Amino acid sequence: SLECIEKSQGELQGDSKWQEWSMQLGMKLDSVLHDYKSYKDILCNTTGAVGNCTQLFLEHGCGVVSYWPTIAMDLWGQPFDICAGNYLGVVMQGRALASACPISCGCQGIPSLAVAAHCPGTCN
Repeated sequence: SLECIEKSQGELQGDSKWQEWSMQLGMKLDSVLHDYKSYKDILCNTTGAVGNCTQLFLEHGCGVVSYWPTIAMDLWGQPFDICAGNYLGVVMQGRALASACPISCGCQGIPSLAVAAHCPGTCN
């Protein structure tokens, strides 16, 4: 089973699985937000790459866990929980980040049931 550890931002940037996840999420967000470029530009605002959602995940690493619900709250009034795979509510569900970011997702404490389902078993 997965360990209850979390890689640093730098480690994740060099991690092939994180790179692949970032690319998949970026492509999915590009598709879902195709007609909402202004929202995507705000949501995925990274250094020198406005609207590049793949770069957002690469740049933030597990920091995206706290970043995402804050920006989503500002844009849509809902703090979507990407730890449980809830990126944009019914509009977009995706890979739950609790398995890759168990510390940021609160897996060591008492996570929500939606998040707990994705936490590594070694966190409990």
